[in-house]
Parts: sequence; structure tokens; C-alpha cells
Amino acid sequence: MSHVRNLKAPSKAENLLQYGELAARMLKEIAEATGAPYLKTIAGLTTLIIQTVETVRHNRDECLRMTECTYELVCAIINICKNTEAELSPAMVRNIEHFEDTLHKLLSYVQSHVITAVTLAEMQEQASQRHQEVMDALSSKQAALPPGTTLNDLRRSSSSLSLLPASPQIFSGRDKERQEIITTMQKNTAARICILGPGGIGKTSLGLSVLHDHNIVDIFDTRRYFISCDAAITTDGLISIVAKYFNLEEKIKQLNAIIRYLNRSKQPALIIFDNFETPWEILEHRSKVEDFLALFADIPHLSIVLTMRGVERPSKIRWTRPFLAPLEPLTNNAAEEIFRDIADIDNDDPDLLELLKLTDNLPLAVTLMAHLAETETCASVLLRWKQENTSLLSNGMDKISSLEKSISISISSPRMSATPDALELLSLLALLPDGLSEETLLQMKLPLDNVMKCRFILVSTSLAYVDGQGRVKALTPIREYICAYHPLQNSSLQSLNIFIHQMLGVLDYHEYLSKQQIVAISNEIGNIYSVLNYNLQFLQDYSKDDFREVKSMISLLRFTNQTAMGSAEFILSHRSIIKQLGNNKLLQGHFLFLLGRLSLRHITSRDVEKDFLDAYNCFEAVGALKEQVIVMTCLSYMADSFIKASDMARKAVSLATNGSLPFYYQCGAIIALSEALCKDGYIDDALHHLNEQETWAQATGDLGLEIKCNLTRIQAYIPLGRFEEASMLCDHAAHICDALGLYTAIAPASLLFAFSRGALFFLKSEYDHSREPMQKLRQALDSECFHDTIYYAHALHNLVDIEIATGKIATPQMQRNLEKLESMELLSGYDDTLAPLLHYSRSQIYFANGDLKNAAIHCILSLGSFHLRAVAFRSLSLNFLGDIYLKQQEHDDAMNTYILSLVFSLKITHKPFMYQAIRGIGDVFLVLDDINTAISLFQIALNAFIAMDVHRSKGDCMIRLGDIAHQCGELEKAKQLWEGAIPLFRRSEQGKEVIKCENRLEMLQI
Repeated sequence: MSHVRNLKAPSKAENLLQYGELAARMLKEIAEATGAPYLKTIAGLTTLIIQTVETVRHNRDECLRMTECTYELVCAIINICKNTEAELSPAMVRNIEHFEDTLHKLLSYVQSHVITAVTLAEMQEQASQRHQEVMDALSSKQAALPPGTTLNDLRRSSSSLSLLPASPQIFSGRDKERQEIITTMQKNTAARICILGPGGIGKTSLGLSVLHDHNIVDIFDTRRYFISCDAAITTDGLISIVAKYFNLEEKIKQLNAIIRYLNRSKQPALIIFDNFETPWEILEHRSKVEDFLALFADIPHLSIVLTMRGVERPSKIRWTRPFLAPLEPLTNNAAEEIFRDIADIDNDDPDLLELLKLTDNLPLAVTLMAHLAETETCASVLLRWKQENTSLLSNGMDKISSLEKSISISISSPRMSATPDALELLSLLALLPDGLSEETLLQMKLPLDNVMKCRFILVSTSLAYVDGQGRVKALTPIREYICAYHPLQNSSLQSLNIFIHQMLGVLDYHEYLSKQQIVAISNEIGNIYSVLNYNLQFLQDYSKDDFREVKSMISLLRFTNQTAMGSAEFILSHRSIIKQLGNNKLLQGHFLFLLGRLSLRHITSRDVEKDFLDAYNCFEAVGALKEQVIVMTCLSYMADSFIKASDMARKAVSLATNGSLPFYYQCGAIIALSEALCKDGYIDDALHHLNEQETWAQATGDLGLEIKCNLTRIQAYIPLGRFEEASMLCDHAAHICDALGLYTAIAPASLLFAFSRGALFFLKSEYDHSREPMQKLRQALDSECFHDTIYYAHALHNLVDIEIATGKIATPQMQRNLEKLESMELLSGYDDTLAPLLHYSRSQIYFANGDLKNAAIHCILSLGSFHLRAVAFRSLSLNFLGDIYLKQQEHDDAMNTYILSLVFSLKITHKPFMYQAIRGIGDVFLVLDDINTAISLFQIALNAFIAMDVHRSKGDCMIRLGDIAHQCGELEKAKQLWEGAIPLFRRSEQGKEVIKCENRLEMLQI
């Protein structure tokens, strides 16, 4: 009795949950009886909500109220189902579809136990609205419906009532294609469109994004269908899948039933057949599959969109034009946007770009990589990739969560299976990041049956693609997967190696490649690196095949040194080859020498002089005379003193002469001696030695030797002030470079001539003409990522000096150039000319800003370290230091500095700096009131600058002489001199000096 008394009556909440569960079970039974899957979905969602609400402790009252609304709506739907002939309006169809959306949101809420007041209010409002709409529809007797519309029609429209696959929430980079499809359907509601491309490129995502676009919803409303065909491997299977989708599987003639069903309403409809390549790929079924598709295409109000791997469209269909181009990888910006939308990483993460590079901007790979970065750093993911490759992105079991699964589906396609050699060609492409042209593919003589058919199969299945240059390539994720699971067979690898080795050959030091050879090798440079790296990884014995791989590396080094094309990093990463060559001193010497040459251009940790000396010792040990001459010649060029440079050049000449080597080697050594003489001021002797070599080069047609002669002659003409002749020689040399194929802006010969042209125009104070080659040079080096080169540093410094000379010290670009220079940490590197140059630039900046003390300090520092290659720079710094002392009114120091500069300039025969020193001495005499001496010195300097056509220096002398004339009362003479100086200052971009002259002239008028 007491037990009975303790029993409590069920609460209202318990009754609600119990009745709701019963209603959901009843609705599920009705769904199973009628075959309407949308009812089963609603029943399942309701059951899950009720089961979850039973455990809710927070916001329980709100959850119960929402569940009560759900219960009422489920009961209303059950009432509809009691009458199978009940008329259903399109509005009710939409409301039930929206009701499912609301149930999903409610389930998410009760499962999370977290919801904002705003979201809760929205859900309550939506639920109340749906409740009222369903009730209104039930009581309405005047719904406008097509004749004969019943619940069976609702059941057959299950795809519009059951939720379509969700629109992708993270979707970037396809705006152009998306808008193109939408615009096509807006113009033509019977569009026929194929979304093509490789696996993982985002075809399905694009289709779903279009399907959910509000413009498409406005056109097709609930008549939007998404049918996945990846389980359809036969025509009958495809028909069965579509029939089931429309709940017509019980029909005997399913295809006819499908077509009749779609034809019942004349309202526009849209079907997306996803992964249509699955049934279409099978050749024996293809014709029937296309007949099936043609029946759909005959429906005048039906738009059809296919997503298919590959680049081929099914025939028998008139596809809407213009065709949608096959999808390509994302742009860099779009790939980064997707990555950042998924993974919360720092804006300046240094490893992000390298990580994205591994994906080749394939959306699936980007997405999977970003999900990894959600829980790891980019750096750790990058490290794992190097160990695991594509398996890192393949933990999922299906094609949308496993990169490897996606790729393997394409590889196992019927077309690939029917042509086994296509996979072998793909294995070849996996080793070749730059792909292959059709011509090269035929030249390689691969052991494949019908290589062009294999190429076609790979492209048509989108396992490969053809780039803008007509080269067939595979994306990086595909290449990585193939290398891991389908390595190239030995017979194909042998054909590839033979082709690479024949292309490189064994280049001699003095031979310049032809333009055709340069183009051929540069087109394959990435492939060459990849193949050599692959071979060296597995090579145990470097002596195999007569050191074939090592000789190829040496030839590649020679190509890189001659053209500046290629990667220094790759070559330096294999420097351990030297130690593995054993007693082969000849190859050791070649490798050491070429590494040294490489380090002359790139900033590396190697000791260039040591590399050269070690190479020389190797060559001497085996009696390789011509190699000894070449090394000694290079040591002469990089020597830091005249005595050392001339001694090494003479030794090279002696070796070439006594060793009876071809005259070319003797010529090269004599040219090096000429350059050393030129830098030490013995210009006449240098030109005398040079004449014979030029004659021989022209007589034998040796254009490479003629380039060297021209360069040395230019370096002799510039200090003589023979700028016009030097400029003509630069033009002539440019034509020779073009004839030799050394036409790229970053080829060493082109670089040296660019610097020479920039220097001669700078000395003439034609800063616009000096700026132009330096800007082009910097842009070229930027585009080739040559930021670690000595050339890049010098180009930046020249641009800095030009901006300083023209008074543009505060410009953002000038500041960026200077900051970049200072950040390169070159001051302790091989090229010790840069430290004094930077000190000199800082000195000029301090001087321009009126800080004479720091200007003097840095100018003196710029004099502290000098190299033979920049010997003339000492005169320049001394002249400027004299200007500083004069500004500080330290007249004796100024005079002594100018005289020292004059002496040094006379010694090295540098006329521009010599006459600048004379002008400076004239300034001191002017300050000391020795007017006549000052006039004489200014006139001497002016005459010299007129002869050399140095605009700014002419103007400087004329304005001084004009000032003296004005003081002496010679007003007309002063006027003529000041007026004559103005165009000179304008030509040299000296705006402040122009204003000073104009002010002087205005003073005369007063």
C-alpha cells in the first residue's frame, strides 16, 4: 500500500516525451508502408531529439517547448498521411522541407546544450511559423494544384523533400566558373553542362554551390535533384539508381517511368549527375549510357549538369556553348584562403607557402592539408610530408577524405586498365615536374606501345594535363603518389637517362652553348634536376657507367655558370659527391672549380679561393694543363691586389704557352692580365695586350673570346672617360650575346655588360639611363628568385646610389632597397666590396641630412677595406670626404684629401675622378680667396668634363665660375654660365641646383 502511495503521476514533460516518441514511431511505420523516405527522415530526427532532450539539464524548459511544437507538427503530418488522396500544394512541399531544416537545427542545439538567446528565438519563431503554415494548409480547401496531385506525387518527389547535399561552406576560387554556369541557366533553362577535371579538383563542390545558389533556387525551386552515379557500373545500374532516387524502382519499365515522371510538370527542373564518369568510362556500356543521357536531354524544360573526371564530354548530346573549360588548380590566393578558413594559423607563418606548394593548389589536397594544420603547426606537417608524402592525406576511407583513394580511383578506371602502358607513362611524368612536350616524348624512344595514345588516355582521364606551352604534366600530389606506389620501370628509366645525358653532353669550359641548346636544356632544367636527384639517391657506386651521373652534374654546373639558369641550392646539396669520387682527381677538380664559380655569383658558405686552389692541386696532380690555366685565370680575376692578380695571370700565360695548349687558353690568360693592368692604371699596356687577342678572336670567329675582350676594353674606356666608345661596345657585345644565345638578362655575360652600361651612364650623370638597366636587372633577378646573388646586391646598391645622387633619399623604394641590402648579411662574405659601398651610401645620406659628423665617420669606414675589383672607388670616397671636410670648414684636411684623391686617380688613370679632385682643390682655393687659382682649376675641370660629356660636373664647374664672374662684376658672363648650367642640371635630375641657378638669374634682373 505504501509502495502504491509513493508512486507519482507522470509529469507533463514525461508525457510529452512519451507521446512524442510514440508519434515518431507511428510516422516511421507510415514511411515504411508508403515508401516515402522524407517521412522516415523526419521520424528519425524526432526520435533523436526526444532521446537527447531526456538527458538535457540546461535550458530544459526551452527544449521541452521546442519538442512540444515538434510533436504537434509530427501529429499534423500523420493526419495528412491518413488520406492518401489529400491534395498537396507546392507551398506545403516547401514547408515540410523547411521543417526538416528546423529539426536538424534543433537536434544540433539539444546535443550541444549551448545556444544563444538570439538563435533560440529564431528557432522558436521558425517552428511556430511552420506549425501555422501546415495547419493553414490542412484546413485550406482552395489550394491551387495541378490536376491529380496526390500524396504519391509527394512520395515520388522525395529528393526535393529529403535534404539535398549541403552547399559547401568553405568554397573559394571558383567564382568565374560558378557564375558562368548560373548565367547559362538563367538564359537557358534547358542547359547541358559538363564540369570536368581531375579527381579532387572540386567538381562536386562547384556543382553543389550552383545547386544552392539563390538564383538557381528562384528558377528551379524544389525541382533540383542531385544524383550520385559513383555506384553505377552498368547502364542498368544507372537506371536503377535514378529510379530509386525518384521512388520508381517498383516500375517494370523504370527508364520510361523516369522520363514520364520528369515530363509530367513543364516547370524548369535541374538534375546534377555526379561522378558520371563511373558508368560512362566502361567502353562496352558507353553507347547505352549516352543513349540514356540523350533521353534526358530530350526533355525541353530540364537542365542537366554532369560532373566527370577527365576532359571528355559524352557524345550524342548537344552541349551548351560555350563549353565550360575543365577545372584547373586554384590560384595561390584561393588556395591560401581555403587553407586559412580551415586552419587557424598565423598570418606570417613562414611554412604556409611551401606547404601549399606541395598541394599544387588541388582543392582536395589543400583541404586535407589544412585539416592537419588545425592540430599541428605548418612546420610539423611539412616535416611529416617529407616522410609520409601522400599517405599523410589519406586517413579517410573515401575519395573525399583520402587523397590516395581519390587518385587510385582514376588510375583504376577502365580506360587506364585497357591501356597498361599509360600508367608507365604516368610513372615517367611523376619524375618530371616540368612535364614533356609532344616532340620530346617522341624523341625519347620509350619502350611503350603507342606512346601518343598513352598520353591521350592520361589527359582524357585528367591524371595529366596539357599546359599553355603544350607540355603534358601531372599535378604534384599525383606525382608523389605515383612515385610511392608505381615507380618507373628500369627500361623506361634507362631511356629517360639516355635522353638527359645526351642533352647535357660534356661541355667544355671555353665552349658557349648555342641558343638552341640553351633553350632545350632550360626547358628541361626542372626535369634534369629531378632525374639526377632520383638517380643519385639510389646510386651506390659513382664509378658506374664511367661516372655518368657525376659527369652530368659537372655539365649541369657548367650550364648554370654560363647561363645563370638553375638552382644553386640543388647543386650545393650534392657537394658530398666530391668525397665519394675517391682518387679520381680530374673529376674532383672539375667539381670543386665549378662549385667555386657558382659561389662567385651566389652567396654561399663556401670559401671560393680554397675551392679554386684545391681544384688547381687536383688538376696539377693529374697533369691537366688546360684546367690549370683556367683555374689560375679565375684566381687572377678574384685577386685582392694588383701584384697577386698580375702574378697569377702571368703564371696562366706561362702554363698555356709552355704547355703548347690551343691559343684560346693563352688568350684567356692574357685577357686576365690585361684586366689586372687596367685596374692598376696601366691602361695603355692593357689595351696593347688586348689588341692581339681581339684580332685572333675576330679572325677565328670565336665570339665567346670576343665578349671577354669587349668587356675588358669597356673597363679600360670607362676610367679614360671614353664613354661613347664604351657604350657602343656594350651594344656590340649585346648583339654577340644574342647570337650566342646568352640573351637572358641574368646570364653572367649579360649581367656584366648591364653593370658596365649602368656605371658609364652614372659617371656621365645620365641617371635615368643608368637606372634603366639596373631596374631591369633587378626585376629579372626577382623573377628568377636570384635574391641570394652578388649580382642582386650590386644591382640594389647601384639603385640606392642613383636615388641618392638625384636627391630621392626619402622615397619608399629607396628605403626598401637599402633595408634589403643591409639584411643580406653580406658584409662578412666573399664579396668584400659591398661593405665599403654600403658605408659610402650611408655617408651620403648623413651628408644630405646635414649630419656631417656621421657622414665623415662612414666615409672613412668606406676607405677601410678595398678590393682590386673596386680600386677606383677609393678615389670616389676620398673626393666625397674632401667635400665633407670643406663643409666642416676644415680646409687643410679638405685640401690634403683632394690631393690624395688626385694622386690616386692619376695612378690608376681614372679621369672622371681625377678632375673631380681638381674641382675640389679649386673649391678649397676659392674658400681661401685664391680666386685666380680657383678659376684655373675650375676651367681645367670644366674642359675635361665637356670632353667626357659629364653633365652634372659640367654644371658644377659652370655655376662656380658664374659665381666668381658675378663677384667680379662680369654679369653677362655670369648669366651665360648660370643659364648654361640649368639644362645640365635638369639632364642630371638635380632639381635643387636648377632652382639655385634660377634664383641667381632672378637676382641679376633685380
